[in-house]
Amino acid sequence: SWDSAPTDQLNMFAGKKGYFYSRQNFMTADGEEHVIKMRKELTVSGWALDAATGQAITEFKAVPGAERLELAHGTNGQYSVTFHEFNPPLEVTIEADGYEPLMSEPFSGKTNQAVWNAQLKKLDPNQAIAGTIVFPDGTPAVGARVGLCTQRSGVTVGRGKFINYEESETKSVGNKGQFLFAPDPTASVVVAVHARGYASVD
Repeated sequence: SWDSAPTDQLNMFAGKKGYFYSRQNFMTADGEEHVIKMRKELTVSGWALDAATGQAITEFKAVPGAERLELAHGTNGQYSVTFHEFNPPLEVTIEADGYEPLMSEPFSGKTNQAVWNAQLKKLDPNQAIAGTIVFPDGTPAVGARVGLCTQRSGVTVGRGKFINYEESETKSVGNKGQFLFAPDPTASVVVAVHARGYASVD
């Protein structure tokens, strides 16, 4: 109850643990009682496996929809992610170094538990987004981090480093300055950051 609500239309948010966030609830203080219907949030769990061997993938990321802030780090093949926002399609993407990313079929918002086991194929280097990061003198930029900007995610740079890079698609370069990302038709920019400098390329 809000006894001093303004007379203009209000956009109300409702949140409760175990339920999807409820947004865009437009209400006017007209003396009537308003109802916000909430639905239980969705948790998806399962395994990430090598498609060729059937073996569990040791380390990987599980991303619920486009919410990289909510990604989970899977270990020893197992993962669990929860959708807090009801923004269909509700899809999970599994990402692992050396493998092509794999996206699930959309899950129904009518259930609050689902299981999906992902079988990832090894990344074909000939189809990858790859390159080498070097300093102006041509030597490998060992210790640099490189990020890939796509439709799903970008990177934020501040004070000579990536900020919140765990939520973005970034990685450290190899000992020869080399990097490798899975193919992504929506990729737009590669960004590299090192204490000695910054660079980006379309």
